[in-house]
Amino acid sequence: MPFIAVHLGAGSHSSRLEKSYNKLCRKACDGGLKLLNDGATAATAAATACSILEQSDLTNAGIGSNIASNGDVECDASIIETSRGRGAAVGCITNTRFPIQVAGRLLAKSFDNLSHGRVAPLFLVGQGARKFASEQNIETIPSSEMKTEQSVRQYNRWSKIINQAGSETISETDLDAVNDTVGVICVDLKGEIAVASSSGGVAMKHPGRIGPAALIGTGIWATSCHDMKLGVCTTGTGEDIISTGLAFKTVDTLVHADDEFGMLENFLNQLNQSKAMQSQPPSVGVLAIKTVKQQNNTCSILLIFGHTTRSMCLAYKSDDTKSLEFVLSKSANLDGQPVIGGVMKRIHVG
Repeated sequence: MPFIAVHLGAGSHSSRLEKSYNKLCRKACDGGLKLLNDGATAATAAATACSILEQSDLTNAGIGSNIASNGDVECDASIIETSRGRGAAVGCITNTRFPIQVAGRLLAKSFDNLSHGRVAPLFLVGQGARKFASEQNIETIPSSEMKTEQSVRQYNRWSKIINQAGSETISETDLDAVNDTVGVICVDLKGEIAVASSSGGVAMKHPGRIGPAALIGTGIWATSCHDMKLGVCTTGTGEDIISTGLAFKTVDTLVHADDEFGMLENFLNQLNQSKAMQSQPPSVGVLAIKTVKQQNNTCSILLIFGHTTRSMCLAYKSDDTKSLEFVLSKSANLDGQPVIGGVMKRIHVG
């Protein structure tokens, strides 16, 4: 029995867009779940579902991503799977409609044998990433087509503010829609997990800035341990996610926990005391899936999420779920206290 979960970032989601968020999550979950039911690997399904999220102008990924301070659109994406314990990523890739497809192809090509004992790359950036995409016949488009009316409007607004040397700062509460990383976690028919992430980075970022969506172990992580598997994707303030190694440390926190909800809450609370954090209170979110193989080819699956932001948007679906389970989790406070949620299910694998 396959399972899929997606998130649209942690930040400040507009209530007026809730139906649109729901519709987008449903489209991504349905697209990934169809592949899983047909026997596709978790990695293939995760990349496909993430591509659907990249195509929407509701997200800061692929088309409509935040524009860097030099006027270009530079995207990050990564993918990791438990089946062979490997991941791949691209950073600062331009002119590419679906950055996650480039990361996915990079992962697939890494299992090919190269001549003369060469080792296949797992992380490409900038022109190297774009060249690889072209070599793999992955669609590239003009820079202008990577932009939307909303992203250009936001860029022009902040360019004017910055050029006037004003005191106004970019805040998540200023944005009508969330501008953050998207992520997908899939469990396939064999019980393997894959995690995919994609982002255009922060608004008005420095050219060449690479965020956690391109950093395996920081933005995403997955591991296998005996009969247990765990995958995590993160979202929020990228520099703080990088400084704290958020994805890996979340997996480390949950992998042997008996009370995953309590452990995640304690872990996110500890971020308030971290000297590495630039933003206070912390502005992060995590989505995790933990599976434990049981008897009779069944598997317990725990979906858990947590965020210290105003909101986090996510959804999940499996074959025994008649409809999409959509969650727009909101915080009642602004002091960085985490909001924790999730669900436990039992599915059939094998």
